[in-house]
Amino acid sequence: ASSNTETATISQQNGNSNTGSINQNGINDIASISQNSGLNTASISQNSTSSETATIWQGGSNGNDAHITQTSGSSDTAYIQQNSGSNTASISQNSTSSETATILQWGGDRNDANITQNSGSGDTATIWQNGNDNIASIDQQAGSYKTASVWQVGNSNHASVIQH
Repeated sequence: ASSNTETATISQQNGNSNTGSINQNGINDIASISQNSGLNTASISQNSTSSETATIWQGGSNGNDAHITQTSGSSDTAYIQQNSGSNTASISQNSTSSETATILQWGGDRNDANITQNSGSGDTATIWQNGNDNIASIDQQAGSYKTASVWQVGNSNHASVIQH
């Protein structure tokens, strides 16, 4: 690993209405936020030359918000997992190539997941939702060789994929 690698971890295990935020501007950044309860907000912003990794895990109760923004040269990875309902998750990636974004929302209803990728080529976006009245949207802009997948189990779910 480069000597400029930045690693940041936030763990908030108890209580509601917590806020966790990480901002990184190094090389090969690694960020992780873990929150266990409800009404929490987590955000990760990374701006580096390449190979950023961001992970947000939110368990426990309903009403959590998770947001990841990555801007770099290439090869970013973003992952959000939320375990309950009425959650919002978004991933925005803007780089030259090879972005990977995954959102998992398990065990609840009325979740909202959005992935936006704008890069040269080779992006992969995946959303998994288990429950009812969930919304999933993927928007992949520019470039080529994009892969988008939405998996929904339940009733009255909505999915949208735009590739252009």
